Amino acid sequence: MKIIGQNINIFDPRVYEAVNRKDAASIRLMAKNLIKNGADGLEINLGGWKASDQVMPWVILQVRKETNCPLFLSPIPASLKEAVEADQTGRIFINCVTADRDRLESMLNAALCFNTCLVVLLTRQGLRPSNLDELLLIAEEVIEMAERANFPLERLVLDPVLRPRLTTDPSGYLVNRPDATFFAEAIMLMGMLRRERPIKTAAGISNLTMGMYRSERENFEPAAIRLFQGAGLDYLIMDCSNRHRLERIRQEGAVPYLSLVKSDMASRLYIAP
Repeated sequence: MKIIGQNINIFDPRVYEAVNRKDAASIRLMAKNLIKNGADGLEINLGGWKASDQVMPWVILQVRKETNCPLFLSPIPASLKEAVEADQTGRIFINCVTADRDRLESMLNAALCFNTCLVVLLTRQGLRPSNLDELLLIAEEVIEMAERANFPLERLVLDPVLRPRLTTDPSGYLVNRPDATFFAEAIMLMGMLRRERPIKTAAGISNLTMGMYRSERENFEPAAIRLFQGAGLDYLIMDCSNRHRLERIRQEGAVPYLSLVKSDMASRLYIAP
């Protein structure tokens, strides 16, 4: 499992200021520190920045002065051609593309043209999957569209969009909980949809733990990550600003999903209310 640092994000005031002032040294230092902390790759999220066709290539050039790691980029059509040309490594992932048919067809063609990987969010307008059947249905549709477009499946990555799920607590009330077991099962099953060519998967852990108290998050995240790794997750997108946190994740290793199902934790891995 590769860990992708999500920290070069325009919603971070430090990143915003560095990009706005064209502070190349700060961008390079951020990239250098994230890799030093243990990130295997970096997510670069510039949102809807104006003149992104100029800004994204500039950011990539600064990052590439520190590392040749995989880069997960925002799907901004205006900047993709310039971003790929600035990269020169062939290690680009177009990230966060939804499964809406027209949008996906366009991005499959772009990724095919630019020779990049494509990360597809398994959600679309009118359908935000709430169970495994719905999630696997969208995954199958995405794979079939990729096959029709002659897009290499080894460059396709599916993201089940981690988030708290509506479940029933012991008192019978419906509550949102960060249910890791459900998504671990989804990750395992998605990887098996094409047995001759296993499908890669990615997930952002912060979407699952958003709103938790720090103490809850520190206890929950390592166990959830071990579970996802045991289920076969290929790319974990997370905050990589804390070196000790990443070292702990690396040292603890994976929990094989099928072994966990048979254990006392089989009911669910979640934070109780």
